[in-house]
Amino acid sequence: MKGCVAALLVALLPAAVVAQQPARPRVVAVKSAHLAPYASVIAGFAAEARAEVQEVMLDESAGAAARLFKKLAAQKPALVLALGPLAANAARRSLGEDVPVLFAMVPYYEKYGLDGANVTGISLTSDMGPELEALKAVSPKVKRVGILHDPRFSAGTVTQARAAAASRGMSILPLELEAGAGRRRRWTARWARWTRC
Repeated sequence: MKGCVAALLVALLPAAVVAQQPARPRVVAVKSAHLAPYASVIAGFAAEARAEVQEVMLDESAGAAARLFKKLAAQKPALVLALGPLAANAARRSLGEDVPVLFAMVPYYEKYGLDGANVTGISLTSDMGPELEALKAVSPKVKRVGILHDPRFSAGTVTQARAAAASRGMSILPLELEAGAGRRRRWTARWARWTRC
């Protein structure tokens, strides 16, 4: 009889240990699109976080996004991991301050106003220092670097790149992205001027 009781205790012990462990916090990962880099971020986050990670794909329509985040606000997950500009912006606008938001994979996040007491993130853009160092290592004689940019979104990045380049004995030639007719002619003319210098 004692052997049966001991065997029963050994069999029930793992269930008792599992029952005593606290519930893992729930994190909802909201993706702006089906992109491989978003899936990689979620996989890495899930591997390291001690949390239950639920993945949600955001519909492209603003109404569907608002409904999804209203539902999430009512459920109050421990964290919303917002991947991409659409998800990050919708989370900031819709969740209020009760649910923390961590955004990632958002280029030029500053233009979206992603700030608040409960919002933080990982910048997708850098100071260009590592890129300029790599360029200098590959081609030590390089003095000028052209940067294709849209001044509506990346003027600050160009300013930072100029400072980083100056400290390395280089200069930045910003080439503004232009829309409309004649764009190809303007680009060709700029490219010709830049390569002659």
